[in-house]
Amino acid sequence: MNNCLPKYKFIKNRSGIDRYGFSNVLASRLGLRYAPRSFADWVHGWFWWDSVNSEIMGFEKYRRDLSIVVQNEVHKNLLIQEGFTNVTAGGLPFSYVPQQHDLRNNNSLLAYPPHSAESEILTNNQEKYFDYLLSLKKDFESIYVSIHYLDINKPIYHLALKMGLNVIQGANPADANSLLRVRFMLDKFKYVTSNCMGSHMLYALYSGCSFSFSGPFYSYEETIYLTNNNFHNHSLNRIEHSLKVSNELYIKNKFPQFFKDHPKNGLQNLDYAKEEIGEKYKLNPNEIKKALGWSVYGQLSGYSSGIIRRSKRLLPSFKL
Repeated sequence: MNNCLPKYKFIKNRSGIDRYGFSNVLASRLGLRYAPRSFADWVHGWFWWDSVNSEIMGFEKYRRDLSIVVQNEVHKNLLIQEGFTNVTAGGLPFSYVPQQHDLRNNNSLLAYPPHSAESEILTNNQEKYFDYLLSLKKDFESIYVSIHYLDINKPIYHLALKMGLNVIQGANPADANSLLRVRFMLDKFKYVTSNCMGSHMLYALYSGCSFSFSGPFYSYEETIYLTNNNFHNHSLNRIEHSLKVSNELYIKNKFPQFFKDHPKNGLQNLDYAKEEIGEKYKLNPNEIKKALGWSVYGQLSGYSSGIIRRSKRLLPSFKL
């Protein structure tokens, strides 16, 4: 499997558009040889709950005139209510990644355990969950576990290998082919399961997989948000909210139909995935250029505005 995936290609993230290789996906869609500098940001993650705000989206400290692309009209209006003036509904980045192949294996399983974030480190090694996956070996030709790049060579990675599970490296924001790799991987499996909530559920459904929550469920703990001395300065409200919406009880109440005693009983729901991922809001090439500042005017305006802002920040430091 690892040999079939698009190769890892390092990129330097100049903005949120570059993360996970999204700018390369868009450049290819527009027939461009390379991705220009983006003067915007685009929400990557799926919010599966009913209400969001700029802090939850990660934009509370951004200037209010920055061009921001969000999942749908509801999120657009929420940001506008907070004073943002340049918001576009454009769907989630994964909706722009086309199917990579039609070689789906109907008798293999892909599992998504919890993972670290860039400033929040997972300490649980998931031994009970891996024991559960091993109990399914008689029901599948092979079982693969997607391990996030931040957890490669960490305890959860070594434990998976030690227990005889096949490991695939998951998403990496510094990989130009990351979104393509994720879609390629999901196109390969009929059955996808997890013991935690995250965007992987939506991506699996959007890729036509049969998805389930099965095995001992993992709910993120408060300590994971407080590692590195709460590097992102998350407010107490945000931490409490994050804990609530990833909790097993909350997920069971919202998605009871996906909790199964066996991954082969997982469900497909492409219509729901299309609605949630914002497929109907996907931007056409001209709209993408305008939102990201990829036109000639947008590039000139973006660079000149950046120079002016930097100059204003430096001026107070000069004394006559």
